Amino acid sequence: MALDNPMQSLRASAVLVAMSALVLLGYGYGAEQDPLIEGFKSVASHARAGDWAESQSALQVLEPSLAEIRNVLGVDVGPALREAIRARSSEALAEQLARLAYLAIGVKLESCQREELAHYYAAKYRVEAARIYYMEMLAPSVRRDPAHGASRHLEIGAAFDAARSALGRPGFLGRGVEAPDREAFAIAVNRLTGTLRDAFPFLPEVRP
Repeated sequence: MALDNPMQSLRASAVLVAMSALVLLGYGYGAEQDPLIEGFKSVASHARAGDWAESQSALQVLEPSLAEIRNVLGVDVGPALREAIRARSSEALAEQLARLAYLAIGVKLESCQREELAHYYAAKYRVEAARIYYMEMLAPSVRRDPAHGASRHLEIGAAFDAARSALGRPGFLGRGVEAPDREAFAIAVNRLTGTLRDAFPFLPEVRP
């Protein structure tokens, strides 16, 4: 069926890019894998193999992450994920998995902002965790876009670098201390989330 509406065409294109996650996530994970990444890959790989019952069971691994997203951002991804699996819709599941990964990144960055970057090592851990979430769950799909994939991937990487730089430095024995730049951090987060929404136009702009 032809899509005459430009927004429909854009959305369809983005969903096809997101669906590449179901193709690319057929590899395994290590014993020390983050539970969110483990659950994401397990749900996707079982769906890719057509084993929807196992995909449903794998959602249990995601429950702590789903609860954290609900608590921090007030968004419940669980019902839409379960419905996509119940309907055996690869398209809907790919969209919801992309949404899950995006919101999980948002949780880490929002937690930094709520604490006003007051705790350097905690903020550094969260930024790096968010970067790993992107690299493991969204980057393969972002880079699959033949028109904008490479540039968007570089833009997202630069935004993570900027967020990391904005944390400042704790110094050592009172020397080399650099105060965090909350404004620069907010700009980097907006740049990051905006580029992700360009890659996946169905993603929401979440304001807790």
